[in-house]
Amino acid sequence: MMGTDTGIEYADHSLNFWKGCHPVDECCDHCYAADNAKQYGWDFTKVQRTAESTWRQPYVKSRDTGKYKWKPGERIFVCSLSDFFHADADEWWEDAMQEISGRPDLVWLIVTKRIEQAGSYFNSISHDFTQENYPNLWIIPTCGTQKMADVRIPIALVLKEKFPWIKIGVSIEPMLEPMDLEEYLTPICAETCHYGESHRNKTCDCRQEHLDQIFIGCESGPKRRRCKIQDVRSVVDQCKEAGVACFVKQVDDDGKLIKDPEEIRALGFPQELAK
Repeated sequence: MMGTDTGIEYADHSLNFWKGCHPVDECCDHCYAADNAKQYGWDFTKVQRTAESTWRQPYVKSRDTGKYKWKPGERIFVCSLSDFFHADADEWWEDAMQEISGRPDLVWLIVTKRIEQAGSYFNSISHDFTQENYPNLWIIPTCGTQKMADVRIPIALVLKEKFPWIKIGVSIEPMLEPMDLEEYLTPICAETCHYGESHRNKTCDCRQEHLDQIFIGCESGPKRRRCKIQDVRSVVDQCKEAGVACFVKQVDDDGKLIKDPEEIRALGFPQELAK
């Protein structure tokens, strides 16, 4: 069953409405989902809808209490074996959104490498895409390099400008190089800034779109590409300076992969989740 408790450190459950994907950038080179497909013998290159029993996981109730087994406030990682905005899943996407809207008390984490598709999807939805229906929705573009960050984060912030209740995070997983995210961590001046043309792109109170959360993780497999601990520390410091929550999932300390929360904290890295 594709909806389960999860080993993803910042989520409580994963829910795969479909599985299968295709690479879009260098972060996909050592894809854990592709390895999962190989291990269990399914075709990762074909995007497939999962079983209805998987889709209904958020609605399963305890026989003893009559309450949902997935408790209010729990975090759900959406499509960990695919991409929620994959074009090959278009015919099922709105069905999935209906399922999500049925449990607005859960926190839905949508991690994507296709953030450029999100706006058109939300604009085309046939029922109301509102805060009432989707109060706990996170959109989290994956940005493993500075180039990806500079392309994907501005798209995500435009999305937040249009739908201001959405939370925007960034998944730096895997971290492949040093990253400078400072300009995205604090509110920036909009093109229509009331202070005038000369003030554009400076920090001020006229626009509040900024990142809500950063997630950082190094690769973990035997062929993992190394990320330098000082690069992780630099992003953590940027988040601290801006007051943005930062969650370090795992870090490579001179060839040693550290995943244990206590060891991570001992290195001075936080595991803080935005509320």
